[in-house]
Amino acid sequence: MKCRYVCVMDVGPRSGQEDCVLVENHVFQEERLTNASSYESDLILMAVCDGMGGHDAGEEASRFVCEKLSGIVDLVDFSGSSLQTIVDLVQTSSADLLPRGSGTTLAGLVVKNNRAIVFNAGDSRVYRIDDRGIVCVSRDHSLVQDLVDKGLITEEEAFNHPYRNVVNFGIGPAFSKAKNKYGLNTYEEDIVGKSVYLVCSDGVTDIMRNDELLSSLGGDPVAAGEKLMAALRKNKLKDNTSYIITEIMQ
Repeated sequence: MKCRYVCVMDVGPRSGQEDCVLVENHVFQEERLTNASSYESDLILMAVCDGMGGHDAGEEASRFVCEKLSGIVDLVDFSGSSLQTIVDLVQTSSADLLPRGSGTTLAGLVVKNNRAIVFNAGDSRVYRIDDRGIVCVSRDHSLVQDLVDKGLITEEEAFNHPYRNVVNFGIGPAFSKAKNKYGLNTYEEDIVGKSVYLVCSDGVTDIMRNDELLSSLGGDPVAAGEKLMAALRKNKLKDNTSYIITEIMQ
């Protein structure tokens, strides 16, 4: 399979970068970054983590998870349940190796044999972009998502909800009890011809609705990587903001 991608990061108004980005086996955690490249591989992997728990702890948690996940390029059992097992092992090891109270969200994509598995924990997201538009194919672990699921608020109300950033689940010691109630969300689909995905932290989705994202990305989303960040900066960044845009072809 062939993969084109661009990953972009901006520390925003924060004092440090608690987001971390994984592409293939490369881990990025920069205050500002634009990295565009392409490669061919039998297995394609990318993820975005948004750390929490204070500057040092959040930065450490997101990088820890990205570095642990980089090893799944050798994944043998390609399935959602296998990914859940791997994330469970990362969660278990985090209890001994990360500061108490730290944690991170996780959103990512792994592709093998023209089959994509989208996965997430927390409110970092994965979107698919095609001729029909843009659609979120991950599912938030959050208070407002629970309210939407119960029909108590609309998607539009969720965008401006005062508790929008309350996360129910993620990876790290902060979520050690939540793992008994929640699990990694996964979604699978085939790659037919060409598929384009956006993987992002909530620094993107907190300030830009889906139609605005689509408008900023235009006809070639990978090429529009810097253009999207310019639009986000114009809207005034509220947080660390990181994303990967990738085009995968058979």
